[in-house]
Amino acid sequence: MKFGYGLLTGQRPPGSDASYETVYEETLALAAMAEEYGFDTVHTSEHHFFDDGYSPSVLPLSAAIARETDSVGIGTSIALAPLYDPVRLAEDAATVDILSGGRFTLGLANGYMQREFDVFDSPRRQRAKRVEETVEICRRAWEPGSFDFDGDLFAYEDLRVEPKPVQEGGPPIHLGGTSEPAIRRSADLCDGHIGIVYYDGAMQYKSSFEQFADNVELLESMRDVAADAFTLSVMQYTHVENDPEGAWETLEPPLVYSRRKYAEHADNRDASRWDRETMTDERLAGLRAGAMVGDPESVIERLRAYEDAVPGELHFLARMWHPGLSFEEHADALRLFGEEVIPALS
Repeated sequence: MKFGYGLLTGQRPPGSDASYETVYEETLALAAMAEEYGFDTVHTSEHHFFDDGYSPSVLPLSAAIARETDSVGIGTSIALAPLYDPVRLAEDAATVDILSGGRFTLGLANGYMQREFDVFDSPRRQRAKRVEETVEICRRAWEPGSFDFDGDLFAYEDLRVEPKPVQEGGPPIHLGGTSEPAIRRSADLCDGHIGIVYYDGAMQYKSSFEQFADNVELLESMRDVAADAFTLSVMQYTHVENDPEGAWETLEPPLVYSRRKYAEHADNRDASRWDRETMTDERLAGLRAGAMVGDPESVIERLRAYEDAVPGELHFLARMWHPGLSFEEHADALRLFGEEVIPALS
């Protein structure tokens, strides 16, 4: 099993007295710590127009992480492909790959927040096709020489993109998503798939590990995952402390906050259901059940079950950065995970 640390989103919740400069300095310090304590990768994530500063610029942040680290892999989990000009994305990704010495992975997804599509003048109805063409354009742009492309949305003739990435053929491209079409696109077009494990208790949105395992079966029906070196990643909210109840007490406030922020920006989702004062016991219990939270021993036990459920090597993306926790709380959890959990499973 491999381990990723993230998601480094740079959020500054209301009431925080930290400057954005401090938030990003601490972000880079945690990325360096993740490398020191044995994580294989660190991950950034993109959204726009959040009042807490959710990172809108994952490629510059990835480049900064590259300069603060030496060996850890760096991935976007994810960049919102439909919001980018494909050629500019290919250029920026190649630059990050160069600055990192060939350590970059480009994780992409469709996106779902309508305002993001509106502001970036990207029709939401075209998002799947834009992802498909963006992946193909990036791959062609990273090949030696110039290329032609004639798609439904984009067309280029005799276009040469320089500089080329360090990695032959360019950075691996992974695709996130839980729907069957997204999984099929991962198998057809990409080098890896990023799944998610999460419950909300009310079952209005749920992605269990069992469902992830079912998705892996679908991927396996389309390609030989192990033989193709196809990367299977699963992401889950994670927090570890030596006291299991203390771990949940620490995680609950930022987790509830995060879910509310996503709901505020999503279409047709009632954000008030994430008000802690009125939240149902069922929803709160679901949040806890869907998080990888507890002491190292219990986390190791659960991760062993994950490892047994999929072919080949699983990449567990531990979503351990939580808006509202202090740098010391983040560092303590990272250190404990690196000292106790990773050695037991690597």
